Amino acid sequence: MEKFSSKQRVLKSLSLEEPDRVPLDIGSTNNTTMHVQIEKKLCEYLGFKYQGSQIKSWNQQVVIPDERILKYFGADTRSIYISEIKPLEEQPDGTFIDQWGLGHKAGPDGAYYTMCFHPLAKASSINDLDNYQWPDPYSEARLAGLKERACSLGNDYCLVLDGFRETNFGLASWIRGIPEFYMDLPANKEFAHALLDRLLDFQIKLSGSSWIRLANILILLK
Repeated sequence: MEKFSSKQRVLKSLSLEEPDRVPLDIGSTNNTTMHVQIEKKLCEYLGFKYQGSQIKSWNQQVVIPDERILKYFGADTRSIYISEIKPLEEQPDGTFIDQWGLGHKAGPDGAYYTMCFHPLAKASSINDLDNYQWPDPYSEARLAGLKERACSLGNDYCLVLDGFRETNFGLASWIRGIPEFYMDLPANKEFAHALLDRLLDFQIKLSGSSWIRLANILILLK
């Protein structure tokens, strides 16, 4: 059997055809990557000089893996990650506010951040959704450097665009509050549907603007 490039290997699998081997994903998404502390230890174990980490999800403290690690294991994917548009705002109590107005505080061991404030927790009407400060899906800052990174990786890898967060139920429950959102679904359907509609509209605009820039380069959107 002929040897495929990483890109060919993934495309072959997505077409339900047998590649030369099973494709390997390390770190193309937040779900398959590693914590910054793991990356440091892995570099040490593999004999690589640690050169710092590129954090892609600051609250989880997970990384776009070091290229040397990806090549060592033969990973077929590479992460192209959309940035937050609003710098984190540190509060006097040591918590941080992100672009969605979500509050985060460090976990017990400082290895990650957990949500502690939900901006729509006390919302009671559609007007509250209208008055909420929604992030700009068309912000140029979101895509800064993405095309350059994608082009620098060449045409051999499967490039995965990530950074959309958990687009529907996850993000809705974060900004509303987890118990509040899941109670809304049966008890306050009009509000829940309106919230989900707004989030869907945001994601359609964000993915559309991203795809226009990167359509000829990307393979997958996560």
